[in-house]
Amino acid sequence: MNIYMLFDGIIFYYHILEKFGCRTFKKTLQTLIFSDLAPLSHELSLLLIEEFGGSHVRYEILGALAEGRTTHKTIADLTHIAPNSLSVPERID
Repeated sequence: MNIYMLFDGIIFYYHILEKFGCRTFKKTLQTLIFSDLAPLSHELSLLLIEEFGGSHVRYEILGALAEGRTTHKTIADLTHIAPNSLSVPERID
């Protein structure tokens, strides 16, 4: 079930699972994502670029948020973006 959730049921990934003999969640993570020259090591970065566009600014802001930075000042300090250039997005319910 964890492997299914990891790849969101996309068949393309199951071909890679079979090719590399991944039968457990731990082996899947180690072999396909975290090991040196892992075939999917850059997959997350590519998906984020596809979703948010090629803007390095958005990517840096996501990185800052992932590190627990939550204020304009702490995000700006990490990303070297002027604090007054960071706007608050509208809330979507």
